[in-house]
Amino acid sequence: MAGAGAEGEGKGAARAATDAAAVRLAAFVERRYAPRLSGGVSPHGGFLATRAARCYILRSGAAPAVKRAGAAAVAAGTAVAAAAAVVLALPLFYDTVVDEPPPPPALSLALGDVRAGLTMEEFSSMPDGERAPLVAIMPDSTRSMVMDEAARSPTAASDAMPAGDAGAAAAAPPAAARAGQFEGVAGHRAAGTALLISAGGAEYLRFEDFEVTNGPDLRVYLTRGGDVGDGLHLAKLKGSRGDQNYDITGLGAGEYDTVVVYCQPFGVHFAHAVLSDPGAAPGGGSGGGG
Repeated sequence: MAGAGAEGEGKGAARAATDAAAVRLAAFVERRYAPRLSGGVSPHGGFLATRAARCYILRSGAAPAVKRAGAAAVAAGTAVAAAAAVVLALPLFYDTVVDEPPPPPALSLALGDVRAGLTMEEFSSMPDGERAPLVAIMPDSTRSMVMDEAARSPTAASDAMPAGDAGAAAAAPPAAARAGQFEGVAGHRAAGTALLISAGGAEYLRFEDFEVTNGPDLRVYLTRGGDVGDGLHLAKLKGSRGDQNYDITGLGAGEYDTVVVYCQPFGVHFAHAVLSDPGAAPGGGSGGGG
């Protein structure tokens, strides 16, 4: 009987020690993690950690000890080890690092709907024959996004005046056969002068003090009355700002009277300049006319 009594007392002491350790663990968790619920640092992690400690108390049979907190103060070695294991595992509940890339821009998503992986750069530089089927199925909203993106990204050119004829005065620039002032079309802005000049035995179309709203794949045309369908395609526009030269030697430029800056993908006029003799060139500048 004495042995049985001693054994019962030993079990009771061990149970009391375990209960006490669980109570201290709950208090530790509440002090350390509960403030995180309002601190902005992984609130879900703090909540789960607290719940985990409480579950440990309930499963270990320590609920009565919570009600009579402090009834036993001796910590058994097994209870301390269990408490340490729970505490070490707690960071798993809240110390989670997330490093997701930002969502793709709306334009990238819209172009991807037209063709998988299509980018603004690819669309602007692809051959007309390859691009035309994509333009045919492109929603108006996507076209507007492409136009807006190009307008936010001006490009620059800086061509020097072509050298004059051999023996001409070094300070004398080539004379312009015809000239005209750029005007914006269809709500686009434009400014500057278009000049037809001869220099060094060659002929050039030159833009001076030029600026136009940028667009996707802008082209330069010499036309009759602005009709690009019957016009002479010269080249891609070198830049939406700055002086630039286009070699027109032997192209019969005298047959054309209007320079047009044209958006090739969408068939939109951005700017034009009507050419005339220098003395009769009309005044102009920036504009937004249709």
